Amino acid sequence: MKHITLLLLSLVVITSACTASQAGRGQAGKLAVPSQWNLVSFGKAGAETPVIEGSSITLKFEANDQVSGTGGCNSYGGKYETQGDTLTFKDITSTLKACAGEQVSQQEQRYFEALQTAARIEIAADNLTIWYEGGQSKLNFAKNNSANDRPQWVALTGAAHGNGCTGNCPAIFKEMRYGSSGGQLGG
Repeated sequence: MKHITLLLLSLVVITSACTASQAGRGQAGKLAVPSQWNLVSFGKAGAETPVIEGSSITLKFEANDQVSGTGGCNSYGGKYETQGDTLTFKDITSTLKACAGEQVSQQEQRYFEALQTAARIEIAADNLTIWYEGGQSKLNFAKNNSANDRPQWVALTGAAHGNGCTGNCPAIFKEMRYGSSGGQLGG
């Protein structure tokens, strides 16, 4: 009987240790949807490069497993999937504008490639880390609290000027709404 009790106690200790080890590797927090993040640095773990000053790379997790953001000069969108601490992106597409500089263009290309090889996610407070290249490299994000739940103007209906404008023509909006998750105001 003493041996069975000792065996069961050992089994409980081993199981607890394995569970604690797995929990430390994974997602410290839950991914809030919607949430928007700003890339701070990325590259090989321990030697990450800061985002080029004056450029902005964003990542927004949206409802229905949609993701969007800016890569520095182009907008992008696609799908994401999480399961535990694993994260994968699918069907990432972007606009094809030329970037202002070659360094920004290269940075954007490296960022899009990193998203394609994303494997693991960690969330701790206002920090998000996405591991890529088989866990050898990481994307370090800071939460963009000002972008989440911020009221925005949304054009519901509109028409371009009918005055023969052929350039960058302003639109005439027939109806706009200003609102946030707390309610909506008509305007």
